[in-house]
Amino acid sequence: MRGKKGVSKSGSAPRSSPAQRTLKDWSPHGTIWLQQTLIDRRRETMTQNRSAFLSFSLALLVLGIPACTRKAQVRFPVEQYQALVQEGDNVFQKGHLWAWREADRRYEKAWAMAQSDELLEQRVLCLTLQITRERDELIFGSEARRRLEQLSPVTRPKLRLLLALADAYGQPKASLPADLSSLPFDTLLDTQSSPAESYIYLLCLKTFHPEKYQEAEVALLERHKQSNIFRYSAPMEDEEIDHFLQLESEFAELRVFRGHSCFQKTELAKAREQFEKTVELLPDHAEAVNALGDVYLFGFRDSAKALEQYEAALKIDANNIKSLFGKALVLHYFGQYAESTRFLDILLSEKQKWDHLSDRQAQYYQGHAYYYKAYNAYLSENHSEARKWIDTAKGYVPNFGGVYYLSGLLYYRLREMEPAASDFLQALEEGREYCDAPYYLGLIDRLRKGEQTSAYFLACGDCYRSNLLEARKRVEGIPTMDISEPEKLILKGKLEKDILDLGQTAGKILNDILRILPEIEFEGKELQTQLLTEVFQELQAAAGSPD
Repeated sequence: MRGKKGVSKSGSAPRSSPAQRTLKDWSPHGTIWLQQTLIDRRRETMTQNRSAFLSFSLALLVLGIPACTRKAQVRFPVEQYQALVQEGDNVFQKGHLWAWREADRRYEKAWAMAQSDELLEQRVLCLTLQITRERDELIFGSEARRRLEQLSPVTRPKLRLLLALADAYGQPKASLPADLSSLPFDTLLDTQSSPAESYIYLLCLKTFHPEKYQEAEVALLERHKQSNIFRYSAPMEDEEIDHFLQLESEFAELRVFRGHSCFQKTELAKAREQFEKTVELLPDHAEAVNALGDVYLFGFRDSAKALEQYEAALKIDANNIKSLFGKALVLHYFGQYAESTRFLDILLSEKQKWDHLSDRQAQYYQGHAYYYKAYNAYLSENHSEARKWIDTAKGYVPNFGGVYYLSGLLYYRLREMEPAASDFLQALEEGREYCDAPYYLGLIDRLRKGEQTSAYFLACGDCYRSNLLEARKRVEGIPTMDISEPEKLILKGKLEKDILDLGQTAGKILNDILRILPEIEFEGKELQTQLLTEVFQELQAAAGSPD
């Protein structure tokens, strides 16, 4: 039933289409609803935009590439990141240089995924430990410093302290930035529960407050005595080190220490094994390579293999003082005197490297470098150069008998008998290996018409006899050495050659003494002549000569 035109049965106005309606066609309640709907949709759009922005930012952070170039969303590899950090932490706890290097390789991979504050702190700590330990081991590579520089700048006081330590450790007169100098180190580092930070704390004291170091070291060594990181400085017996290395075979620094101990005991195979294993773990450990050279030169008496090791060490560190000296020494033994002197000159010119040695070590290498320069000049008949360098050497190694013996020879050749006698006497006081010294003293005393000629000659014979007995003992001890049978055979041949050379050289001296004795008068002449004749015969036999 239709009502008035335009009015429905319900009395409401006829509905217009949605396209015909305007905001004023709605009731006040409908207007509020529409406004709220529009606001809700705007919020939804903003939330979606924010999520998209965060995804974009994460892509930039994690993947390091523009997110706009990726069509699909990339999922952050949380499990891989956590696994790398955990692996790094597990290796880090081993507490030695090889472990810290391996730990940071894992940290660096995790760092490429996400650069958190926690990982930053662990990397700075790990790299600082590497740098300080490398300094202690005389490893001068730049890789750890390069990695640490990539993490700079840092703002937190703790991290700035670690960076300051990495820069200053081992340097004379180290100083802290002003704002850090007033902060107690133990407020920045956990010395109660963290062995690594306790160790860093000690290094900070050693570097910036050395007067406080010793007292703190005793307390922290006791607190963390079961931690590997403190075994580096804690006293350990050889057997204890051997047992520990069975459990922690990658502790290269302890292997170097054990290798030197074996070498001093003439355990050549064990020493070689320790140094070789060290080089496998730390290929840039020039000191271990150099130590291998020493084992071959002074232990196995193999100059050629020793030279190979010294040259290998110089490829790692071209200015290594010990390797330069070792190479110069081998060249001297080979009779290449000019080339030997060239390397000694390189050694003496590397002044920046002397700071890395103790005062005693620096004096030893400088003194012996000048001594061998003098010796090379002497053997090259350049006596004026020899005099200059031997006098310089005396200032560095005043207790080395070799410098006085060579100095005495130079004076004797110039017929300067007073200073020659003084130097020969000094050589005798410093060591019994210079058996020619009493021979020359006897000749000088005879020229002076003194009364000690025969006594000096007898001392010469006694010295040669002692040296001969020692040489024979070394040969007799070869069967008990820990080297292989072929190596024993080779070493025996070289030591027997030493005895042969000793017999020939000393035999000439004793022959001259026996020629002079009848020309002088002294008490006990017959007995002394008999004794020296017996020594001469022993030396002749050693030289393989007929009586």
